[in-house]
Amino acid sequence: MLGKKIEKVIEERDRLKDEFDQFRQDREKKIEDLKRTYEREKELLKQKNSDLQNKAKNIDSKQTELILSHETNRAKWDQEKSYLLTAKEDALSEMRNIQRKYENQLKEVERLKEKEKKTGWKMRDTKRIGNMETNNNMMFKLGEGLAGKFNLGGAG
Repeated sequence: MLGKKIEKVIEERDRLKDEFDQFRQDREKKIEDLKRTYEREKELLKQKNSDLQNKAKNIDSKQTELILSHETNRAKWDQEKSYLLTAKEDALSEMRNIQRKYENQLKEVERLKEKEKKTGWKMRDTKRIGNMETNNNMMFKLGEGLAGKFNLGGAG
């Protein structure tokens, strides 16, 4: 009886040892599976990280390029604006000069008209040649041409 109990305990011990070994193997297998899964995920994350860093570099490069382009355009626009403002000021100055000259010439014309009125000088009638009046332009031109060749004396 004691032998049977010892034998049962030994069998139970062997069965528990086998179960423990099986449990240990299953656990080690799970650990290895988890390690492989972890390594795969780690590699995927490294790849994603690398891709994101490359995208960030590209974005920074494009941003720098856009900023540079914007600043270049802005400088160009400022230069064009300055040129246009200067051209506008020059045109306005020229317009004022022309306006001043025009006003001075109008004053001169008025002054000459007043002078003409005071002196009583009158322009000759362009439709009169000698003592004859004509409304025929052809005859007037002919007479004007001939009258200019004669020295008739007087004003003229």
